[in-house]
Amino acid sequence: MGTINSGPVVLPRGGFSSRIRYFVADPRFGKAWKRETWKGKHLSYYYVIAIDVDQSFFEDESALEALLDQRAGYTFEAPKTPVHPKVNKAAGKNWTNYLERVHLLPRGRTIFTSHGIYLTDPICENVSGVLVAMKSERTLFIPNPFAQDSINNSKLVDFI
Repeated sequence: MGTINSGPVVLPRGGFSSRIRYFVADPRFGKAWKRETWKGKHLSYYYVIAIDVDQSFFEDESALEALLDQRAGYTFEAPKTPVHPKVNKAAGKNWTNYLERVHLLPRGRTIFTSHGIYLTDPICENVSGVLVAMKSERTLFIPNPFAQDSINNSKLVDFI
């Protein structure tokens, strides 16, 4: 019998974000693809992907960046940026407050600088939201304002 010792696993900046993208949208292993096989009434069921993060130093921003966007804050008025058409469409479905809170609709001095997979990968329309369970026993739920109409509900903002 032997013992294996290893040092801590260190992911580079953005490492958690890429891992979240992988678990959700990877063509072979991503959970969003599972819903492609559903039929009939099952297509009207909300689909939430749960990810268990066993890292004590996981930051919410890693998941938010992967799924929604990367944001930038300014000490002065933020530059004007175009709003993605999907964001405008979601705003018309009672998602405005949430979209402003996560800065996909520009507000104040913070704007998005890149889009996450909810906006850029069409397979994510299969996902109502992602639930991240962390080692610290905290949970983070990130609803998808861009999900298919049958599984899209702005009340999911208050899910957790």
